[in-house]
Amino acid sequence: MANDYDANLVEEILADVAITTLGPVLAKVDAFSLKVEPDPIKPRAGVTVELVAGGSTVLTNPTDFESGDADVDAVLVAVNQKSVPFHASNNDMQKGHDVRRLLKKNMQVLGNEIQDVLFAPLTAANYGTPVVDIAGGTLSKVDLKTIWAACQNFGAKNLFLDGGPYSDLIPESTDQFKLSESGAYGFDGIHHSSRFNGAEAGVVGFCADSDAIAVAAGVPKVVEELERELTGLEEVVLPNGIT
Repeated sequence: MANDYDANLVEEILADVAITTLGPVLAKVDAFSLKVEPDPIKPRAGVTVELVAGGSTVLTNPTDFESGDADVDAVLVAVNQKSVPFHASNNDMQKGHDVRRLLKKNMQVLGNEIQDVLFAPLTAANYGTPVVDIAGGTLSKVDLKTIWAACQNFGAKNLFLDGGPYSDLIPESTDQFKLSESGAYGFDGIHHSSRFNGAEAGVVGFCADSDAIAVAAGVPKVVEELERELTGLEEVVLPNGIT
């Protein structure tokens, strides 16, 4: 295997800097229910997350307190191992190339893949018919009121928007509040996420409580034979909060 380096880079000595182009901004995973296993997760296994679906009945002037049954369901989160291999050969390194220069981009590639998995449940079958359709148009303040009204009973109102509708909300002067401020337009958070590839076609935004999506994540187990072959082993945190 060989990396595809531009021929013009081969003849010159590389400076100790590199330009890495980054792709879409990643979604804030911590806006959803996050259950990170302390131990390594077995790939292809399922992680069960509790879903408290219903409470007990409110009693008026009770004569006893024996009732009080709640409804707790199990949500199974499928777990797959995601890996992005990359390398620099001896020949590459002698020419001045470095694995570290490839790290940032490949971690972003991995982060995008994780976000596609995170947004895969965003379908009408799971969450109902979209309350706002801005196909070919812009997201207006009236649309925000419609979205807020549909989410009025949410414990937290986290709004994720693609670049187009997000830019429609950017203040036109410094006298207005920032989108990142809690409470802007009545939402607990307005987040920019320019990658909805994993969602149903046409989805460019999503408003949800923190319990709308169950997330299970963890690092895979490194086998001893492989660990002995590694010159270094390090955990990094992706921009979306996944380790």
